[in-house]
Amino acid sequence: MCLPWRKRHCRKSLKELLGPEGLSQYEDFTRNVAGYLTAEQFKEKMTGDKVAKEEKSKQLRQLMQEETQAALASAGLPVDFQTLPLLNFRNIASEAEGDKNLKLLDSIYEKVAAGAGSFLSADELKNFAEFRAAALSNNRMGLLMNRR
Repeated sequence: MCLPWRKRHCRKSLKELLGPEGLSQYEDFTRNVAGYLTAEQFKEKMTGDKVAKEEKSKQLRQLMQEETQAALASAGLPVDFQTLPLLNFRNIASEAEGDKNLKLLDSIYEKVAAGAGSFLSADELKNFAEFRAAALSNNRMGLLMNRR
């Protein structure tokens, strides 16, 4: 784990290990992990054939990334802020930070749900609301378990 005051050193080490392109892919994935995981996990709840599900999943991932970037900017947080509460270690140490992170993730999901009506059906949007509630509950429970 890279501590904030060692970020530059860790990035240099990662660049040496992965190369410039690999580092770019790694940073993109870590910045957008919530979008990737949401799209992949929700794909099974989508309707249509494999191609249709892939296309909707891609649109969902893109919308998650856009809304995440907008939420981070609005909150004055850095672009590399980890929005998945379980992957943001300060949330384990601080219940208040965890609650803020959960609210941030919920607001991202809320905006995604509002924007996803252009490519998700009414039933899929209902399923997304259930997915959102489960994701937040799972993160809340995981934080509680890790604090204990």
